[in-house]
Amino acid sequence: MKRNFTYPALGILAMLILSSISFSTAALESGITVDSPSITVVVDNSFVRVTTSLSLTNNGQNDSEYTYKINIPDDAFLTNLTAAMNGTLYYGQVKEDAQAQQEYDEAVEAGKSAIKIEKYSVTSFSMTLNLLPGKPMDISFRYHQFLVKELGGYNLAVTPADLLPSGLSSDVQVGFTINSNTMITSADVINLGTGEMKYQGTNSVSSSASIPSSAIGNEIIFTYGTRDTGTNGLMQFHSDGEMTYFVHTFAPGMESLGNRAVDKDIVFIVDRSGSMSGDKMTQTKEAFELIVDRLSSETDRFNIISFSSGYELWKNDLQVPGTDEITDAKKWINNLAASGGTNIIESLEKGLEIFDGDSSRMKIIVFLTDGNPTAGDIKSPEAICSTIKEKNSAKKVSIFSLGVGYDMDFQFLKKLSFLNYARAYRIDDSFDISEQISYFYDTISTPLIYRLNMNYENAANVYQRQAPYMFKGQEHLVLGEVIDVQKEVKFSGTGITVNGTTTFSGDFASASEKNEYIAQLWAFMHIRWCEEQMVMGETPEQQGNATGDSTWENEITYTAVKFQIVTDYTTMIVVVEEEVKAEEEDDDDGDPEKISGPPDENVDSDDSYAYDGGGDSNSPAGLYDRQSSKYADEKDTDGDGAYDGIPISPPAKESTEEEWFTDGGPISKASYSSLMVVALILIVGIIITSVIVVGVMKSRKHRDRNLTGMRRDIYEYIKHNPGEHLSNIKYEFDTSPSTITYHLGLLEKDNKIIGHKDTKFKRYYANVDGVFGGGDLRETIHGLEYKDIVSALKSDSAVKIVRYIMEHPGCTQKAIAKDVGINSSTVNWHINKLRESNLVDFTKIGKSNSYTIPEAETVSRTIEVLNGNT
Repeated sequence: MKRNFTYPALGILAMLILSSISFSTAALESGITVDSPSITVVVDNSFVRVTTSLSLTNNGQNDSEYTYKINIPDDAFLTNLTAAMNGTLYYGQVKEDAQAQQEYDEAVEAGKSAIKIEKYSVTSFSMTLNLLPGKPMDISFRYHQFLVKELGGYNLAVTPADLLPSGLSSDVQVGFTINSNTMITSADVINLGTGEMKYQGTNSVSSSASIPSSAIGNEIIFTYGTRDTGTNGLMQFHSDGEMTYFVHTFAPGMESLGNRAVDKDIVFIVDRSGSMSGDKMTQTKEAFELIVDRLSSETDRFNIISFSSGYELWKNDLQVPGTDEITDAKKWINNLAASGGTNIIESLEKGLEIFDGDSSRMKIIVFLTDGNPTAGDIKSPEAICSTIKEKNSAKKVSIFSLGVGYDMDFQFLKKLSFLNYARAYRIDDSFDISEQISYFYDTISTPLIYRLNMNYENAANVYQRQAPYMFKGQEHLVLGEVIDVQKEVKFSGTGITVNGTTTFSGDFASASEKNEYIAQLWAFMHIRWCEEQMVMGETPEQQGNATGDSTWENEITYTAVKFQIVTDYTTMIVVVEEEVKAEEEDDDDGDPEKISGPPDENVDSDDSYAYDGGGDSNSPAGLYDRQSSKYADEKDTDGDGAYDGIPISPPAKESTEEEWFTDGGPISKASYSSLMVVALILIVGIIITSVIVVGVMKSRKHRDRNLTGMRRDIYEYIKHNPGEHLSNIKYEFDTSPSTITYHLGLLEKDNKIIGHKDTKFKRYYANVDGVFGGGDLRETIHGLEYKDIVSALKSDSAVKIVRYIMEHPGCTQKAIAKDVGINSSTVNWHINKLRESNLVDFTKIGKSNSYTIPEAETVSRTIEVLNGNT
């Protein structure tokens, strides 16, 4: 019987077309599953490696991009990234942001699996994965952290939810191992479920457990204590064959330093401006009442200053904390009320004046604020820092800054404290403020050494972890490079203790040890040092050790690429090259699965991302131009599940042959010829259909490429906040200027946004439904200078003032300040700016000005557009 293949063939063709069409739709509905999540924590002599591993599967029929946020401690750095697919391991490389982004985009366009990790904020990173359908990918990433000894012990906290995607349904395997050069005196773990402490001798302890998915939001806290190091400390080395690095841990106990705390004078300066109202003020008062109770009448003297638009003193001079003084101080603190502006300069100047010239006592200011300077003779953060530094040069008071919340310029506080012998601490106002302030005070309540000065012979590029002081239970951490490995590294130091000026010393023979973390920790410290120089406004040339055209950004990028650290300027990327195949074609039987040829032997081996420490001869020259360090090994050397070796090329897949049969047996030669013609027509039709479908999908993917991950978020933010400029966008996303600039450039290039430069900023608008954010802003204001108006009305305070004037035409500045709740100087500043933009008009009545909005309807419409209302 003669068989008709035409209708079945057409049916197959129709099914292929329909399946191709549904192929692009399924990607929107497909989900990502996460399996086998685990977190492994290994601590070697206070150096932490936290490795997170998981498996992700794209259950859809199309490539899917998946992004989730990773949170790590602010004193940690993110490094190793690996991906495994079909038994082959691929290693991530840290590259400059723009280069990594380009490689990721090209990989996505080519239909490859790829992962990138970029810095999102100080403590957050964004991981974006392009996952192929039905191709499970095992990933592993790691962050490193050096624990600082506080109050005699170490505290290590890990929250699984910070490291894993949301919506997990699997249990998470969590394991800890602590190793120490000195004896572990105590150890405990909280929130590790059934995990039990297991000791291996006196210098190692471990614990592990399975955490249910419902509990991954709980913070797992591992605490342990160790013996003190003595007055010479401990030194460890790492040699990579080219450079030898050292880390010196200096942690003498109280018994080694006179068995008594150093006398201290301490002044608490507390912000009570209007922004501190509510829970902030209540919890701050609770904290300082507790702190006053903990002062020692034997060693301490204290005073308190509160400030808003001006300042108030509790007493005119330092007080010994007797019973009456403590009672009176707590009563004074309890009566503090939040109102007014923020006069930072006068409160700090007054605080410095209170201290006398007694050099035997450590001098401390604890400065707490939640805002930026708005009152006083000096409001510029730069001017405040330089003024206070100069006035503090003789007394050398350590000014510890506590920044409450996230609405202040924390970089200003960091610089203020850095220039004045201390550190700044962030107080998270989403948690108990009182508890955080109290804990901070506990760490500085018992000084053992101040004016600590440590020097090293046979060492270069030395960085110190702490400022020049040491409190009870702390340790001092120093990293550097060994100049001559044949000679000893000699340490000598001086500091003021209860016994007066005290000397310290120690000699350490350089050793060819393999403590690879030391090199990366040195690099991390070097990057932090570069960032501090940027905060201080120093240039590499001023430091006297930079190349003529070097910048701090270049130096950070160079170091980060070399030592494989993700920073504000670098991104870690891995591309799975398995999908680079011989030319792809469809199967004759209509199976949409593609045939894979053997790997291309001519593919550049660098693209497989074998991890070699990230050396790059094309990297920008930096302060310390050295060859790359080798960290590769062929196995998991540290037992944390993250491999360190060179990836093996994927094996070639065996090709198969298929023969065509009918259910009636072999077909005749004539029938075979007819069948071949039909088949040829079908194949051509399938190829044409596939090309069209793939072309549409590629076009759509290219069109949507710029609206994924952070770029999409930036676009949406601009769409709802027209007229924002780079600094505000950077602040909103808390990431580096280079990253934001890169995304803005691509959005402008693709005509998603429009940028326009005013007299001060380049402002951005979403290009939707007109020119600017849902309506043409230039048409809205009828020819007025829209650039100036946008600038004037981007402030919430300015908008409040304008709205009040529209509701109360003829009002005065005094009435505005009283009714709107903004201090008079701020109202005056905004009024002047609004007048410069011709938004506000005024009439002189006696000694006062009465204000009106001449184009009230136009201005009202402008405010609506700026608020995203069209």
